[in-house]
Amino acid sequence: MSEPLNGRGNTISLKLPGGECLLVNHAYNANPVSMRAALSIFPHLSINGAARKIAVLTDMLELGDDSKKMHEDIADSVIEFGVDLVLIVTGQISYIKNKIPVGFPCIEFSSLDLMFSYIDLILQGGDVVVFKGSNGTGLNKAVSAFFRKKIS
Repeated sequence: MSEPLNGRGNTISLKLPGGECLLVNHAYNANPVSMRAALSIFPHLSINGAARKIAVLTDMLELGDDSKKMHEDIADSVIEFGVDLVLIVTGQISYIKNKIPVGFPCIEFSSLDLMFSYIDLILQGGDVVVFKGSNGTGLNKAVSAFFRKKIS
């Protein structure tokens, strides 16, 4: 079986001091159904009993009048699929904070550049990380560049 296309489930494994970390790029496109599907893989992935499940989320674009509610509702999948930490980039995805439980670990960044400048400080061995957002947010391009940097 061939490797999934860039942004459609391709993965890399990073060797970190505490062990391996699995990164999954699902950032080619996003809508409520594909967001849920991407988050639903968490229970099926682990690296030596994954330490944490981290979702890196950006906006779902072109959703129309119900966009706020659709972004808020992603919180239901975050909780259902056992996500431990959410990293978001300011935008409509920020509405997720309206529905996640008080105290739930969620870090909001003002830009992709800022988030990627901190991600190496956040990742630990055993982590499983899923990147998901609409292609128009630039997340897929940023994740692809991050993957290239890590494997070269």
